[in-house]
Amino acid sequence: MVRKRTVFVSQGSSLRREIKALNDIGDDKSKMQELLIEMANQSDNPDMLKAIQEAASHIEAIRSLKNKETKAADAYDAIKDRSRNPSGSGKPFEA
Repeated sequence: MVRKRTVFVSQGSSLRREIKALNDIGDDKSKMQELLIEMANQSDNPDMLKAIQEAASHIEAIRSLKNKETKAADAYDAIKDRSRNPSGSGKPFEA
């Protein structure tokens, strides 16, 4: 009987793995294309176009985190600021 070892992966180590993969690919467009196609093939989504879009969105999110961008947190802070000061800009949405 072969015992499988359980490996617990933290959010931090998962993010480090994702960033390392993107760093290894760098700016190589053919490797990025290969990564997108492989991610789409591994996806549960049967629609290949949507699976590729999801993979691209995932990669963009990892790049944002790698670049220390905090888009969701910044947007949430703006919402909290508006709720604390309702007389602020008065604009619920800026395009």
